[in-house]
Amino acid sequence: MNAFKFAVVMTLVGVNFVTGDGTVVNSASGPIKGLKTQNKQTGKDLYEFRGIPFGNPPIGPLRFKKPEPVDKWTDTLDATEFGAACPQSVPDMMLDFKPPKMSEDCLFLNVYVPTHDNKNRKLPVMVWIYGGGLVMGFSNQYDGGWIATQGDVIVVTLNYRLDIFGFFTVDHPASKGNYGLWDQKLALQWVHDNIASFGGDPESVTIFGESAGGMECIFSIIDTAE
Repeated sequence: MNAFKFAVVMTLVGVNFVTGDGTVVNSASGPIKGLKTQNKQTGKDLYEFRGIPFGNPPIGPLRFKKPEPVDKWTDTLDATEFGAACPQSVPDMMLDFKPPKMSEDCLFLNVYVPTHDNKNRKLPVMVWIYGGGLVMGFSNQYDGGWIATQGDVIVVTLNYRLDIFGFFTVDHPASKGNYGLWDQKLALQWVHDNIASFGGDPESVTIFGESAGGMECIFSIIDTAE
């Protein structure tokens, strides 16, 4: 994280912002097709790019390992639907927070970009890390478009591995744990490398979160371990 300038804010909501005449962005990872929509709370237009992979699927030999950066693509990626949430068990009393679909192939993020007239101005970026005690939560649990259109910022929300898939460890070098934190670090690297294509400023990134997400913001700026 030392390569980035991060401001840390502990709060409850996410944000988004992107520019362009159409919904296709030519990012460093590859071309991405999003959709233009209207935020229900603000009534303002924005672009949403949903379910963008930032890491290769953490399955098979990549399970219980640090995530690998996603392979670049050449065909246009359809980013009009949210990606699957990471596997989790949701208590009956919190079924309203149950994700619609789950899969171990879950390293996805979403980018919310407000419409604006000045195409040359790079927008500040806010990256939301959800809470849930490290055992539940998902990237589209909160509406990033509300803050994006209210604050004139780009908002990114991300998934990270949870529970045993994200934090399992034993006293052995082959299983160091904290895979969920490494997922977040990789997502932040993706933002740094790609967000300029969406109209964002990679040198003006704020990470913020709620509960466990707020705690992980602190971990992100103090961690130097390999």
